[in-house]
Amino acid sequence: MTSASDLANNVSSPAVRYTASSSLPLPLRGIIPPMVTPLRSRDTLDVAGLERLVEHILEGGVHGLFVLGTTGEGPCLNYRLRRELIDRTCHQVNGRVPVLVGISDTAFVESVHMAHVAAETGATAVVLAPPCYFPAGQPELVEYLEHLVPQVPFPLFLYNIPSHTKLGFTRSPDSPSNCAKPSTKHSRPLVGHLNFGQLCGRRILRIPDGYNIS
Repeated sequence: MTSASDLANNVSSPAVRYTASSSLPLPLRGIIPPMVTPLRSRDTLDVAGLERLVEHILEGGVHGLFVLGTTGEGPCLNYRLRRELIDRTCHQVNGRVPVLVGISDTAFVESVHMAHVAAETGATAVVLAPPCYFPAGQPELVEYLEHLVPQVPFPLFLYNIPSHTKLGFTRSPDSPSNCAKPSTKHSRPLVGHLNFGQLCGRRILRIPDGYNIS
């Protein structure tokens, strides 16, 4: 019986391959489902289930995949499992659509580390919600991103979900969405948006290359 991984390997190469080194189409449009994380136990990935799930979603004609988001319960998974999920998903997708990876975490270094794992395994971009638990304001969010963005090797989406983080990206003058200034020191593509529905194509705010929140 042909496995899902065999199917992925036998698929002809797409006209555009979406990897960490390719240009992310902006605005990112279409259907980009946040994928569940299939498990066999609390900390064991269901590898066969993951392969079937990825192929099933891609066969539906989606325009991208989002792993380790809220639906994928990313913040609840241990780091080894997150790395395995990223690696297996990117290998399975094989550049057929963009893969977005959630890197939200209360630990700054873990968000940075997971971003590099995503880049090295072939993801196209990462998605970041505000760190939860400790209360903070918009100026603190700006400072947080000033430190994080230069360490992320590829495009970053801001994921606004205040119902889960108790903190959101707003349209106030001192928010990350409104603090783009020219910068030659730190130049990382940053994509801001007000909610996940906008990530799926309704409205994208792009901070162009060569600009940074500072």
